[in-house]
Amino acid sequence: MKKTWKSISYLGLTDSSKSLTNKAIVLCNQINFIMFILLIGLNIVITILREIDGIDMTFGSVRLLLFFLVTILVFVFSYFQLHTYAKASLVFLPAFIIIILPTFIGFVEQESFFYYSVSIIAFSAVPQLILIPSQEKVIFIVSMFYFFPLLLFYDDLLIHFAPKKFVVIDLIKDFYFINKAVNVAVFFFLHFAIYYLRKINISFQNDINEYNIELNSKIEELKTAEQHLVQSEKMASLGTLTAGIAHEINNPLNFVSGGLQLIGSIENELTNNINNDVKNKFKEAVSIVETGLNQADQIISSLRTFSFKGSSKLTKSNFSEIIDSTLLFLKSKIKSDINIIKDYRLTTEIPVYPDKLHQIILNLIDNAIFILNELPEDFDKKIRISTYSEKNANDIYGVFEIENSGPPIPDDIIRKLFDPFFTTKEPGTGTGLGLSICYSLINEHNGNIIVNNTEDGVLFKIEIPA
Repeated sequence: MKKTWKSISYLGLTDSSKSLTNKAIVLCNQINFIMFILLIGLNIVITILREIDGIDMTFGSVRLLLFFLVTILVFVFSYFQLHTYAKASLVFLPAFIIIILPTFIGFVEQESFFYYSVSIIAFSAVPQLILIPSQEKVIFIVSMFYFFPLLLFYDDLLIHFAPKKFVVIDLIKDFYFINKAVNVAVFFFLHFAIYYLRKINISFQNDINEYNIELNSKIEELKTAEQHLVQSEKMASLGTLTAGIAHEINNPLNFVSGGLQLIGSIENELTNNINNDVKNKFKEAVSIVETGLNQADQIISSLRTFSFKGSSKLTKSNFSEIIDSTLLFLKSKIKSDINIIKDYRLTTEIPVYPDKLHQIILNLIDNAIFILNELPEDFDKKIRISTYSEKNANDIYGVFEIENSGPPIPDDIIRKLFDPFFTTKEPGTGTGLGLSICYSLINEHNGNIIVNNTEDGVLFKIEIPA
């Protein structure tokens, strides 16, 4: 039953949002469905009673059948997304079929004087429930000019269209004005009550929406803080791991270095006993081992820089050395078609947190590599890395720039680049935290980061007080 009820309620809706318009359509379908079920039951009961008592069908029975057909018509309009027609049918046709049409053809009963007023007031509540006055003004205003005059003059219409033999009972005449006053009072009370409840509901809904926005904002802040904590813990663990790796690799390298020194000491003794070809091969082998040893030593040095746990105090450091050590970590990602251009003009050391600056540079260069790797192979892929000093408002800054030759970043995306969890990468390839962390770490240095589109690509500029 729940599934059927939901299917009927959302009949003809293509938009899944819970907007005010959709809620009104859902309520229209629900009211129509309830009347559909009730009319099925009433028509069955009337049919059974007519068969038992042998009474011929009157227009009182026919109008219930017509009302039933109206509910089917509303379902059809809703199914074909003609929601305005569905609402108009539900607003105007029931009262026309139950009250106006029987009266015009002369089907008037004494009890009509008593239950017609209740029916009119009940039907007049339907537009208040299913219409949105601010959006459907015409139908709403017409409905009020439809029901209120009908409530005032329904008994006059009954008397006018009734057969000549119909006599109005004295009770109706005696309480004519009291009946009118009560009907009008109930009519206005009902409509003002619905209006007031609707206003309270809208106000309450707005309060809930504001609360949800604030709550979602707090949740996002908590998620950001959690991610920063997780990232910090990962970096701390990675620092400990790389420190251990650097130490363990350094030990066998010491053996290699000692072996090379020993080979160097006996090289002169060997040269007298071997020919030139063997001597050249020997020197080439020693050179290869020394090259590998120097490269391994650079990697160890970079690992030590990366694993440095940081300090609460700023340490004067060389930008160029930190950049070069970072590039060593990214060497496997840098394809042969990417040209790295270095332009180091900053010769003085700048007070920084080395481990944090290392992470900033790592994230920025890694992003640039990712962008260029997504481009076609025949594209001119370049990453220009520059360092220099700059004077700004009597303050001297150490500047680090990284410019890639990738496509420009749209302005609407530039404004959101440093927002937590914002990413243009495919799901699973980025968390949206890299640039957000960079922004936070640069703030810890009291520095600035600027992003601009240039003629050659995209430029990230970092300024750190010297």
